[in-house]
Amino acid sequence: MRRHRANKSLGWVALLAVGFLILSLHNVSGFGDAGGPTSPYPWVFPQPSTADGFSTKESKRFENAWKSFTEGGTKKAQQEWNSLLRKHPKSPCLLTALSYVDFAQQKPAAAVPKLEAALGADPKYIPAVRTLARYFINQKDYEKAYRYTATLSELQPDNSRAHLDLEELRLLVTDKWFAEAHAARANAKWQEAEFAYLQAMSVAPELETLPRELGDIYAYEGKWSDAETHYLKAVDLDPSDIEAKKKLADAYMHTSQREKAEKLLKELADQNSQDEEIKSMLDRILARMDPEEEALSKIRQRSQINRGDFGALMAITFPFLKEFLNGLPVILTDLESHWGRNYLPLIAGLDLIPAYPNHHFRPSLMMRRYEIAAAIDRLLVLMNRRPNIDLSQVRITDVPGTNAHRNAIARAVSLQFMQLDSDNRFYPQAGVSGAESLRILDAVKNYLR
Repeated sequence: MRRHRANKSLGWVALLAVGFLILSLHNVSGFGDAGGPTSPYPWVFPQPSTADGFSTKESKRFENAWKSFTEGGTKKAQQEWNSLLRKHPKSPCLLTALSYVDFAQQKPAAAVPKLEAALGADPKYIPAVRTLARYFINQKDYEKAYRYTATLSELQPDNSRAHLDLEELRLLVTDKWFAEAHAARANAKWQEAEFAYLQAMSVAPELETLPRELGDIYAYEGKWSDAETHYLKAVDLDPSDIEAKKKLADAYMHTSQREKAEKLLKELADQNSQDEEIKSMLDRILARMDPEEEALSKIRQRSQINRGDFGALMAITFPFLKEFLNGLPVILTDLESHWGRNYLPLIAGLDLIPAYPNHHFRPSLMMRRYEIAAAIDRLLVLMNRRPNIDLSQVRITDVPGTNAHRNAIARAVSLQFMQLDSDNRFYPQAGVSGAESLRILDAVKNYLR
């Protein structure tokens, strides 16, 4: 059993709320328009650095130019600093002072490289670090602002303002990566989602929702050891997270650690006696059998697959489908003891395999080739992954252009999910074996990666 769902946790909602609050605060208290000495953040005198190499006379010239700048003599200061820069091209204080001039003249694109060059000469030059941090806060580039503010906080351990900014920026950066992870996950871009979650964790490792959702990504990819590691982290961060514990037990089961799974599930059952999912998982452990694996073994031997088996296989192959269901699953009244009864309401609810009237699914009805092609096509639409293909170029001799399923069939053939015979016949009304069904779904899964 696999469970992969986008967790709409209170922690995530709170994170968004704090992020928007901070954003609104920075809109009124940011770096301003870099308007020279009248800026909301007055320029801080760029103290000489050991990397400057000034003589006593040159230090005096620098200070006099600074006095001119603070009194409004921007052009005069610029000329003097440029004159000194010709002799000391890597001087941190000169580069920083000249960046102030650029900001005063509304030229941030010229100012930023000067500040970066100043840090290239002296990575611990505080005026340049502080100015870049404030500039990127104003630009709402919170990743860069976070990086420079973190450096400033390290260089000035007693700087309470830097520590406060760092905490605010940390939430904003986490907010950004969290949103990107959810967007990637919604579009089944698993590697992008994994990268975004890892970036968010590097900034906010204590946020319990992150390792849990990253564990979901690894579970979908079949990387159960990695999934176990991250579900453990989620449980360590929040011992009351029942969902994370269920998923950890699932990971234990997939990594042949049945004793650990049994112990954890018994603890959960004692605490949550009404949770049917926990009971079902525990029953599987105690019975020492896996209904899904047992069913899959039987399916591989079948000459023709039915609607119930194929629908359940789709749900197992693509566990993220739960995230696309808006509202409650469809109620189906004829599933009886079918092994996939917990999956088929989802498949019918997403209209991948439509239900019949009166809440019937007819799970034992043979699944024909055209129906499989249609189900796959609906899945591609749901995932926003159906490609634009000139289907008129796909020659199929036994499916005319007037056939309602012709495009779906042609697309399945073009993408090599399903094949034609040597005479380009598809046999739309024919059945499909269990082994062939598994191969088809595996090809679709590889396409969606």
